[in-house]
Amino acid sequence: MQSGVYSVLQLSTGRHYVGSAVRLDRRWLRHVWDLKNSRHHNSKLQRSWDKYGEDDFRFDILEVCERGQLEAREQFWIDETRPFFNILRKAYSAANFKHSEEALERMSEAQKLVWEQRTPEERSRIVKQQGFTMKGAKHAEETKQKMSATHKLLTPHPNSIRNLLEARNEDPNYGAKIADALATTWYVVTGPDGSEHEVRNLSKFCRDHSLNQGHMSAAARGERRGDNGWLCRRRDNPVKYDDSFRPRYELDGKQLTLTEIVSLVGVHKNTLRHHLNKYGLDGMMKKVELLRAV
Repeated sequence: MQSGVYSVLQLSTGRHYVGSAVRLDRRWLRHVWDLKNSRHHNSKLQRSWDKYGEDDFRFDILEVCERGQLEAREQFWIDETRPFFNILRKAYSAANFKHSEEALERMSEAQKLVWEQRTPEERSRIVKQQGFTMKGAKHAEETKQKMSATHKLLTPHPNSIRNLLEARNEDPNYGAKIADALATTWYVVTGPDGSEHEVRNLSKFCRDHSLNQGHMSAAARGERRGDNGWLCRRRDNPVKYDDSFRPRYELDGKQLTLTEIVSLVGVHKNTLRHHLNKYGLDGMMKKVELLRAV
């Protein structure tokens, strides 16, 4: 596999195109496929190909270089040879290039025609994939009137923003009460002193006790021990923390996790993980012995 700068030479006129590629062998095949199917990105090269045919063009390798040098070397050959077919005069950049008004109009009409020919299912799929929005679009006056009449017939939801704001003004704790009413999961939270609390609104409980809600939720799923000595589990699905999946390493005849080893030697976990990844298990254990000897 060779990387480098190449040219596409038109034999009858001496005009050429300069480009660069990570895989030179594949790039010429790509050019030929695009040109034969009349979909090449370079309109000047496409027109000459259509007029003179494939036999009038030749692929030449100008220079083989490293991948990181492609942009610089392509720019050198563009400045040196002034290729006729290169529309852009700066390698890897379309800076300062502008389409003509006619070209923009043709592209716009072509895209509109393609969109009109698509089925409703295809349009819906494209909108979901590319995230098209109605930003900037304006409804017709007739459409606005229909929408207004429809909204006037709707009954405000009990939990609409307006009703919630009015209720909150009367009762500052109204939002918390709604959250309690809508909660679907009960939790049992155990404090550092062993006391248990049945909690329905875990978010509010964590705020009141300065706990990390993410840690407590993870504890309820069995992914953490808890937060600041507090434990948490789901009331109807008691889950205990299980760290059996964590790798263990033998030290002083004991099978210890990396976190437990860190607590013994007093070093950051990333330091031991670095030695483990770079030097293997033996290298990490040598680092542990050196730290313990200090």
